[in-house]
Amino acid sequence: MVRAFAASGIGAGLVPGPAQCDLLDTALAAELPIWHQAEFGAVGPTGWQTPPPLVETFGDAYAQRAQVALRYIGALDRREALYLMLHVDGEGRALQGGQARTLRFEPGALPPVHAFWSLTMYSTDTCMLVANPIGRYAIGDRTPGLRPDPDGGLTIHIGHALPVDPAAAANWLPAPQGPYYLCLRAYVPRDAMLSGCYHLPPLRAA
Repeated sequence: MVRAFAASGIGAGLVPGPAQCDLLDTALAAELPIWHQAEFGAVGPTGWQTPPPLVETFGDAYAQRAQVALRYIGALDRREALYLMLHVDGEGRALQGGQARTLRFEPGALPPVHAFWSLTMYSTDTCMLVANPIGRYAIGDRTPGLRPDPDGGLTIHIGHALPVDPAAAANWLPAPQGPYYLCLRAYVPRDAMLSGCYHLPPLRAA
């Protein structure tokens, strides 16, 4: 395959000419909408999507590699990090930053990991991080100043507008005004996550 690409002028040390760049741009414009809409992985009972198992190499699974490059920007072996995506709330509605929502972990039910976990906000339009006034792009067990709930649980507040309540503001993950999706990364996940026994909670209206 490398030899075939090289014969077309694509490869290490080769610079595609204008005609090749035009063809690549045309192909990319045609394919990107398909990749954005394609399902990728199994959807669990609370709406969270688990990608197909990622191991040491993609081999010839080029479609899977393209999905990872687009939505995850890169990914580790699932034993090192598990990536769970959320595109809808608990009612199956697409996520919009103008609608305030909460993600509540019951006491003792934080993501089971040996290392740490984080929840990152991405714009659906760009698949990139979202600029916000407090410079917070992710929230997790290493975020300073988080306030637990009175019962010991943890509620993360998600939306475009800063919550009025100080406790909610401390646990705020800013969202764009428009569509977004979430990625929870579980680093060195425990067996409960790897086996699918543990389910992340659904996103609820605030």
